[in-house]
Amino acid sequence: MAVNHCKARFRFRPVFSQLRGWPVVFDYQRFLTMQRAMKAVCSLRVLLKRKPRKDDSRKSGKVTSLAEAPLRTWNEMRTELYHLVESGQREKSERLLEELRRQYDVPSADISWKETWGLEKDQLILRTHAKRDIAVAIKNVESTGRKLGEKEKHQLETIASHWCYWSPTAEDHKNDSWMRYLRFSYPSLKGLQPVLDSLIWADEMARYPIGHTPLPPWLFLLATSSKFYVYNFQNDSMVEAGDTLTEVLDGMRHDGWDNETIWREVVSPTVNDTDYDPVDYFPVYSGMRHTAAEHPLEHEVHEFVSPDAERM
Repeated sequence: MAVNHCKARFRFRPVFSQLRGWPVVFDYQRFLTMQRAMKAVCSLRVLLKRKPRKDDSRKSGKVTSLAEAPLRTWNEMRTELYHLVESGQREKSERLLEELRRQYDVPSADISWKETWGLEKDQLILRTHAKRDIAVAIKNVESTGRKLGEKEKHQLETIASHWCYWSPTAEDHKNDSWMRYLRFSYPSLKGLQPVLDSLIWADEMARYPIGHTPLPPWLFLLATSSKFYVYNFQNDSMVEAGDTLTEVLDGMRHDGWDNETIWREVVSPTVNDTDYDPVDYFPVYSGMRHTAAEHPLEHEVHEFVSPDAERM
């Protein structure tokens, strides 16, 4: 495991247990018990609110279109999809996955195939962002001056499908406080640009389904004109992931972010500077189930201003 040189300054430690390919942030058995109770209540509400139909399709119990079917809760659909994916029922999984995506755009549900990542079974992944548009990731890499060929674009798409639940960083968030902090902390990484991140934007959090627990930030893929890097928010550590996407893909398949024999750590010169803590600049939402109310942040996100700018 990569050495963490800055535990003293990294105050925040979100609750984050990891099952291979399935990050869990809540008591699953307790969740299932509550979900069954919610399902019974929701079924009763549907029956009470259902309006009479003029045709006889109501009498036969048939639904003539998806639009006429009662909406299912996020937790109900997510739980069913999880079991379908885990049991290897791919055809049914893909149908329910599309239905879930139509009803809930965020978090974006996805499936990591066992063949791609060397997993024991397929895994349901809930990505923090609403979209996983590979064209955005390609643009992010090429903003460093690189030009990606078709093979590299395919490799990047595969990397973006990793079970660490990251997604392409949107253009209007590439210079947020968290990114300015990383550039300041690692000044030797000239022209550092974000490619994939595991954050949640405020407008996405406002659309999160009731009952879902937002995941904390984890891995970030970044690039310069010559190298790729992976930042681990959980450990506040940066590792050099290689010169090419081939090296990044191979490293991700072998948990390179957590294995110093695969990827070497890049030590920040500000490692002992207690004035700068990453938790001040990354948006981290409370690890509680989402409700109809505004979801609180774990801490206020500060505007990052470099010391050079302050002296001007």
